[in-house]
Amino acid sequence: MRFAIIVSILCLICSAAFAEEIKLERFERKTGPLAYVKSDNLKWEKIQKPDDVKAPDGKLVWARLILGKRIYLTCIKSETTGAFRMKGNTLVKEEIFKHLYIDRDRDKDLAEETPVEGKGNQNARQFIVEGLTGEFQIKDSLLVEVVRLCIMSYTISSGQVGVCFRYTGKVKIDDEEFSITWIPGSEPTLNHRTYGMRTTAFFFGKKKLSVPSVSIVMKEEGLYASIETIEESENLVELAVNETLHNITVNKQDLSNLICIPRKGKVYLPKNVNYRYIWAEFRKNTEKGEFRLRVQIGSRNAEIDDSIKLMPVEPLKLTTKVTKRNDKVSLRAYLTGALGQRVTLYPVGRKIAPPVLKIKDTEGTVVAEHTFKPG
Repeated sequence: MRFAIIVSILCLICSAAFAEEIKLERFERKTGPLAYVKSDNLKWEKIQKPDDVKAPDGKLVWARLILGKRIYLTCIKSETTGAFRMKGNTLVKEEIFKHLYIDRDRDKDLAEETPVEGKGNQNARQFIVEGLTGEFQIKDSLLVEVVRLCIMSYTISSGQVGVCFRYTGKVKIDDEEFSITWIPGSEPTLNHRTYGMRTTAFFFGKKKLSVPSVSIVMKEEGLYASIETIEESENLVELAVNETLHNITVNKQDLSNLICIPRKGKVYLPKNVNYRYIWAEFRKNTEKGEFRLRVQIGSRNAEIDDSIKLMPVEPLKLTTKVTKRNDKVSLRAYLTGALGQRVTLYPVGRKIAPPVLKIKDTEGTVVAEHTFKPG
């Protein structure tokens, strides 16, 4: 009995292993953002106007910018353009978010700050913010970053922040090439360089690869990360698949992804994961090249359990929906699977010519023709 307990403990210890440490190099883009991020340690969230602050004159929207341990009070000033637009049945003056104020010295006096001027249209004003300091905890160390941000006016509701820098590193595991991407304040992600997919964790059969935040370490030479490999054996949903299944992507409630790759005719999904939706992707070579087909499986906003199934997708059906409003007729075409599932179809590595719609009368004569445009 004692021997069995020791063996069990050794199995648990050996089931998880870290690969060698990978040095992370800092990269910064001088133009637009590299990524939009929202986490507890990196976000831009809308708030009510705080008490005891000195504010610039005008119509203001208030938000808090969180950069790790540093929190900045911000506000966006809305101004009229002199133009008018219809709001419902009423003609109103057009407004745009003109300036962004940031309490850089955190003394609750935004009136003294030099504002950042926004660019772009009124619905998507972009503010490039330079020289803000963030402080991010890495175990017992504190990473101090002077950051460059791209703040969009429309993300004030979602809390996302556009960041113009990140840390990256490359590694090879079992002849598979990966790169690691880490933005301080968020979870590290893995990019499979052959598949061209980025995620917080890959499942290759039962083998899980991830880069936990706890693997990030700070040394005198710089930042390092490690890929954790775990051979899972329990709490998995097993699905038998054919050779055309390429991957299953689980979009979790926190907006991160899990990507499950089939091995030996089976794919495994971790149980008890709360997800927004799950996509199965199939790939097939045809005489016109390779195509990928994505179909949603499972219900939306649920938890992975044994009810998850892969149902037949082919044959595909092209469905058209016709609506008439006043003197205009609208036509919408979409693909569905064999059981009515909504699917999307893309070519791999190339573009295809836009489809052409031809409308014929009862005698077969083309009476109208339209070439669709992307979007």
